[in-house]
Amino acid sequence: MVYWNKGGGHMDMYIRQKVFSIGDRYNVFDINQNLLYRVEGEILTFGAKLHLCDPSGGELLYIEQELFHMMPRYNLYCRGTLVASIRKNFTFFGHSLSVDSGYGSFDIDGSVFGMEFTIAFNGRVVASISKEWLTWGDTYHLQTADDFSDPPFLCALLIAIDNCVHNGD
Repeated sequence: MVYWNKGGGHMDMYIRQKVFSIGDRYNVFDINQNLLYRVEGEILTFGAKLHLCDPSGGELLYIEQELFHMMPRYNLYCRGTLVASIRKNFTFFGHSLSVDSGYGSFDIDGSVFGMEFTIAFNGRVVASISKEWLTWGDTYHLQTADDFSDPPFLCALLIAIDNCVHNGD
């Protein structure tokens, strides 16, 4: 279940894409290298379809690409219910994405090379993302604000951002 834990405290997560795998696969760790979540992509599908699961394999969120749009779009589902829609906005420099969710609207802004992002809710940054340099496979550092804590939701947003920005339009 997607939740918003107000006063949940600051959290750091590290999302690492597995290099030698069929389909998209990521592991999400805390600062002590404890496995928090796994993300596994379906293969032989039209568009990206990924499952964000707890370490035992229980699905928390499902990420699905919407096809046939000028700019990339993704939807997040929790137990079959649409909980968020993400769309990449047209920009000349940097990256901009908009999110409509059960929480409300989020704005995601990223650097020109897609290495740094901020996630803002009601004009206030609730998370920051930095892509680490010179790593084997894509590795991201996700840092949440003290009063916004829905780690599965934020991880799913990061996976959708990675797909929107780095997997081409």
